[in-house]
Amino acid sequence: MELKASPENVFEWLALRLRLVPLPLLHGQMFPVIARAVLLAADKGIFHAVEAGSETVEAVAAACGLQPVPVRQLLSLLASTGYLTHKNGHYRLSSMARKWVGAMSPSDLSDLLIYNSRVVWKWMDHLESYLETGKGIDYHRNFGDEEWDLYQKAMRAVAVSEVKEFARNCPVPRQARRMLDIGGAHGLHVRALLERHPGLNADILDLPGALKAQQYAGDEAITMIPGNILETDLGAGRYDLVVMSSLAHHFSSDENRRIAGKVAEALNPGGVYVVNEFVNPGEGGSGGGLVGTSSSLFFGLTSASGTWTVAETQDWQQQAGLKPLKVTGYRAIPGRFLIAARKE
Repeated sequence: MELKASPENVFEWLALRLRLVPLPLLHGQMFPVIARAVLLAADKGIFHAVEAGSETVEAVAAACGLQPVPVRQLLSLLASTGYLTHKNGHYRLSSMARKWVGAMSPSDLSDLLIYNSRVVWKWMDHLESYLETGKGIDYHRNFGDEEWDLYQKAMRAVAVSEVKEFARNCPVPRQARRMLDIGGAHGLHVRALLERHPGLNADILDLPGALKAQQYAGDEAITMIPGNILETDLGAGRYDLVVMSSLAHHFSSDENRRIAGKVAEALNPGGVYVVNEFVNPGEGGSGGGLVGTSSSLFFGLTSASGTWTVAETQDWQQQAGLKPLKVTGYRAIPGRFLIAARKE
């Protein structure tokens, strides 16, 4: 996936080809404004207010407790970026926005945007320090109850956007009876697999703070285990499938190698270890690797690690005695992959 200026006419195309467009002005001036505007539009309830019928500047301002003049400017920006449509003084959600930030949509990402607005945005102030010292924030250690709640809602929103494709492509062994989800406190990946494989039972291992922010009731097939994958004993020969989703980027290479070793021991023969991750496209970031490269810098800042290449991930699995399987990329989420390996 590429984030770039797209020409709307032949003159703009020619200007881009001749390097006449000051792209750093777009990246350094306009993109930060657009990003913050989208985050605050979700945080202040603007998208949901428009969806609920507040279609004029004055109605949106009143519904959200904001001032009309800046709201007019914000709505105009959201219209120019494709979130809203405008006609005769009335704003409505675009079809894209109805799917991704509409309250009525099962794919609503508003919780992620609210988390980024209230928690993540201020982390960017530490990027300079990270570049100078190499020390990231390691945010999990500093979360209170409110941050855990916002974080888990955000992770659930992200998981919703991928869970159907995940369940379709996850290589669940035939006759699998028990699985382990490492770090999946929201339970969406587990529930999606249980629906497709009725005989499957699951353990979910996650940090106590993450589990505290969730509500589980009536799930006899799911057992919650508070702990830390680096410290918790997984046992031997207990699982037919182990999934670790969006966690490898929090750990160093040595830690990921240790985890692969623990997983290999915990798997039954024929069992599968799946790393579900954004990957780093490698040095230089060529080939449309914006998702992986931006994620690598972000997670380096926030978790003192970063994204890893497919080859690095498979190396951990192979050193643990596992045989790599076919790598499957998500169609709807560029840069995200299922990297699986089997215990022979």
